[in-house]
Amino acid sequence: PNFALYREASFQMFQVLSRFTEKIQPVSIDEGYLDITDCYALGSPLEIAKMIQQALLTELQLPCSIGIAPNLFLAKTASDMKKPLGITVLRKRDIPELIWPRPVGAMHGIGEKTAEKLNDIHIQTIEQLAKGD
Repeated sequence: PNFALYREASFQMFQVLSRFTEKIQPVSIDEGYLDITDCYALGSPLEIAKMIQQALLTELQLPCSIGIAPNLFLAKTASDMKKPLGITVLRKRDIPELIWPRPVGAMHGIGEKTAEKLNDIHIQTIEQLAKGD
């Protein structure tokens, strides 16, 4: 692995992202959360996401998936729904239809072992987990 190249690509990626907002929370070398709440002058959240995706692809040849949601957890979930080059908008009203039926293992933060333990106690879906006692 060429870690110097990865670090440089990460630096460049966050430079591109900083053109859209100063409110960036890096999560890893290739992932971050952007708060675009006050960026309405740039367009709608979906329009901004398309601009970000296009900039990263055109300028750095980096494909990305983007999740748009009211909080970080749902944004990560939305981002994971359409990889590698998708944009998913997830609203609170969409949760029962789009999130509840998914297997617990699809939920960010639940690994394979935890999913197995939940399945062992008959919790297979995110809805069952959310509504459990």
